[in-house]
Amino acid sequence: MSNFVTSANNWRHLFPPSEQLNEITLLNAGFIPQQTDWHTSNCIQNFWVLWYNFSPGNACISGSSRHELTPDNIILIPPNTVYSGVFRKQVAHFYIWFKTAGPFEYPERKVLNIPAQPFIEKLHQAIYFTPKTKLILFNLLSSLLLNIPDDFFHSEQYLFN
Repeated sequence: MSNFVTSANNWRHLFPPSEQLNEITLLNAGFIPQQTDWHTSNCIQNFWVLWYNFSPGNACISGSSRHELTPDNIILIPPNTVYSGVFRKQVAHFYIWFKTAGPFEYPERKVLNIPAQPFIEKLHQAIYFTPKTKLILFNLLSSLLLNIPDDFFHSEQYLFN
């Protein structure tokens, strides 16, 4: 037990309070039981956009790539990525807007289509507001970011001091 305490103390010295984890900032999140017909063209945001549909329908288009929104995938749109959203079918739609810092601050400008299966439980938990919702959202986003290959982030622009 004393080794664990010593290790914990060592970590505290490596990351002083001014450098604690602040990699994810939640901006907005929501669940829309029946997303209505809308379309957005050539949108660009300075934050990440996560989209998940609980039934098939609709798409995200970026460049020449079309990403279908289905219950089998999560769409992650990095900051400063041009995209269009085509929502022509009423579906249950979940979204999160968030910013990243540290090693996740400089992602490629390419829409990610991530298999939803490992995150289904968290996605279903996130749509209900409870005292744990904020932690569930942070956990979901952390898990997603950790599953993106390292080379997607331009980590040479971020250095530990």
